[in-house]
Amino acid sequence: MVEVVFHVGAHKCATTAIQAGLGRIAASDPCIVYVPPSRRGGAGAPPGAERAQALHDLVRLVGRGEEAALPLDGVVDGLCRLIEAHGDRERIVFSDEYILGGMPGLRWSFYPRAGLAREAIEGVGRRFPTRVLLQSRETAGYLKSSHQFRVRMGMTLGYAGFLEAYDLSSISWEKLGATLFDGAAYEWRVLPIEWLGDDGRAADVGEILRFVAPGLDEAPLDAPNASSGPLMRAATLVFNRARKSLDTRPDGPVALALSGAEADIADASETEANAMIERVFTDCGLKAGDRLVNMIRLHFEEERAPSGFLQKLLMERFAPDYAAFLARYAAPRWL
Repeated sequence: MVEVVFHVGAHKCATTAIQAGLGRIAASDPCIVYVPPSRRGGAGAPPGAERAQALHDLVRLVGRGEEAALPLDGVVDGLCRLIEAHGDRERIVFSDEYILGGMPGLRWSFYPRAGLAREAIEGVGRRFPTRVLLQSRETAGYLKSSHQFRVRMGMTLGYAGFLEAYDLSSISWEKLGATLFDGAAYEWRVLPIEWLGDDGRAADVGEILRFVAPGLDEAPLDAPNASSGPLMRAATLVFNRARKSLDTRPDGPVALALSGAEADIADASETEANAMIERVFTDCGLKAGDRLVNMIRLHFEEERAPSGFLQKLLMERFAPDYAAFLARYAAPRWL
């Protein structure tokens, strides 16, 4: 019988690196089917219509609360039909961070509907051998990275405003672990982002990767996506708000120019910083008026200024919860 794996996230926890590896493995191993996030294609993936009907429906159910339009039993049946259609394979892997729900900035509490995701997975598990992988991250870093992503996508809240709007009391990795794993009929593993690249955890990481898909541990994973610098995020935000086109590719001319100028601009006076920012955009063939230049600088300074103090407070507040989560759910219980 085909084995089923749900790689459920979480967001901003190097999940993309695992997904890229899954795509490569599925492309070379006919025994494995990889169903990537419904927003992205991928090597070895079944046709798009099947993805939308199965995995995307699960994401919609958990993330948007559409029980009336998407009954749980119907979502489970859709997943099982897709699995049955690939019954000649050895393993099918579903991977999408949004299986747990929306990320911070899209939802303002910490995966409040994860229990519904568990119900759906257990529904599949009653018909097929099922496994679950959750990736995790120290909470302060998780929040900071989530905010940085939202800024890049056009959210105007500064970091302090983001934290003020978010229900911080809802954040508990230990509670999420209990929701997904306590008494679960399926097998599961947790891969903390802190273990990636840690030579002392290489054996643990290798076992977890094999647990997801045979061969996933044999080739180096892609490096986790690096966040763009605060100046680049501020510039992207401002230009998005101004409805201007901006090439924000990591290797694009604006990104490279801003990355090279960031340290100098951070240390410059207001007048000098404005002139430097305007010169960067001029050199890239873009026109930036005084107002946009000032907005970019102000967003840049606002993001940088509070981060150290706030991060220290957040680390102190959430460290006990994350430590308890790791001790309970990420310990090498399989050894």
